[in-house]
Amino acid sequence: MFIDETWTATNMARSHGRCAKGERLRMGFPHGHRKTTTLVAGLRMSGMVAPMVLDGPINGDWFEAYVTQVLVPELRPGDVVIMDNLSSHKRASVRERIEAAGASWTPRKTGSVRRPEMIHCFCVTAEAEMTGQPGFFDLSDRYEALSAAGDPLERLAAVVDFEVFRGSLVAALRRSPRGKGGRPPFDPVLMFKILVLQALYSLSDEATEFQIKDRLSFQRFLGLGLDGTVPDATTVWLFRERLVKARAIDKLFARFDVALTDRGYLAMGGQIIDATVVPAPKQRNTQEEKVAIKEGRVPERWKDKPAKLRQKDRDARWSVKYTKAKVKGGADPKASKPVDLAIPMFGYKNHIGIDRKHGLIRTWDASAANAHDGARLPVLISPDNTASGVWADTAYRSKKNEAFLAKGMFTSNIHQRKPHRRAMPERIARANAKRSVVRSAVEHVFAGQKHRMGLVVRTIGIARARIKIGMANLTYNLQRLVWLEGRTAPAC
Repeated sequence: MFIDETWTATNMARSHGRCAKGERLRMGFPHGHRKTTTLVAGLRMSGMVAPMVLDGPINGDWFEAYVTQVLVPELRPGDVVIMDNLSSHKRASVRERIEAAGASWTPRKTGSVRRPEMIHCFCVTAEAEMTGQPGFFDLSDRYEALSAAGDPLERLAAVVDFEVFRGSLVAALRRSPRGKGGRPPFDPVLMFKILVLQALYSLSDEATEFQIKDRLSFQRFLGLGLDGTVPDATTVWLFRERLVKARAIDKLFARFDVALTDRGYLAMGGQIIDATVVPAPKQRNTQEEKVAIKEGRVPERWKDKPAKLRQKDRDARWSVKYTKAKVKGGADPKASKPVDLAIPMFGYKNHIGIDRKHGLIRTWDASAANAHDGARLPVLISPDNTASGVWADTAYRSKKNEAFLAKGMFTSNIHQRKPHRRAMPERIARANAKRSVVRSAVEHVFAGQKHRMGLVVRTIGIARARIKIGMANLTYNLQRLVWLEGRTAPAC
């Protein structure tokens, strides 16, 4: 039995005609509402069966009612019901109705070579089920399996209302009214969620396009079906470029911070300040080119090579990260001491401030890797925190910063430095160890960004690096909110 629909509408009536010269053409023509009438029926070898006329276009609800009330009573053992791949036919409830009648289904393929179509068959016999072929409801079954396995993106979409970003995105994009023709733009929230996926899994634009097409979890998170249009790598790049030019990342981050406050996650318990280097691709420049870059000039050899100039990052800088070697307890005092390491790093620096209570990033900034951490302290201090305590390492200890904190009525818990050419006093060591118990929480943020999220800057220039780092901080807060919501304790 073949099932199909056909329709007719009053706007299909002819509005013009011909008649003899000098005579008026008179004919009936419907005015007002253009009404659609749909006929759904089945076709056997013996003729038409199970007809139903709908006063309107077909949809999922109408088709489910047709299957339940008209089609199922007409089925006989041995019948095979064949339908095309119309979206109204793909409801899981349709399968439930047919299986409740003792039917099993078998997929079929038919159509020309130029345009193949998937035809879904339901066999009213228990022995007609076939295995090893893609089925009608395999997609919904696969989604259920992903949910049972614990899809983190499904949890993220359930906890976070991404619509809160729509206003900021629309204001940043400033799209002009559409003219005639052209493809409509992708939804800005959809494109923003793609940037979230890039930050979560450290994907390039090309890899993002491939993974969206390949992974069902990505498609469900974005609200795309198997037949949905996936933005290509160029579209993703252009969307991010428009956000860069609009400097929208600060507004997006602030908008989500307001959403966190509305949900009860206020900045509480004090704030912890720190910074980390975000690596970028290393530049291979001559000594003369390095000097010109440090002076803020474009090297002479690059001026007549615009292609090369576009590939050179003149904002990223080298920095040296020192790691202090620790002597193990009970070691032989005569043995050689471990050597301190100095690790050169190239890229940018991510400065953040988190609240002690919830571990959420409340303030942030981005700079070149050689920027001094302590100079960013006034930018990172948030006046909205309900407590006055401020924790940071020795890089932030200075008279200027101490005066700034005292003027703002903040309590300084910044680590103290070791006296020059003298051993660390025991009381200062104990005080620093006590502060480290609190301050170490910020290292968990950097560990999550660098190890789980694979944070690295692949773009060129501080403006693009800023949105890359800002999206990493914002995405971390999204994940942190999911974890906080999963706890049994209330937010406050």
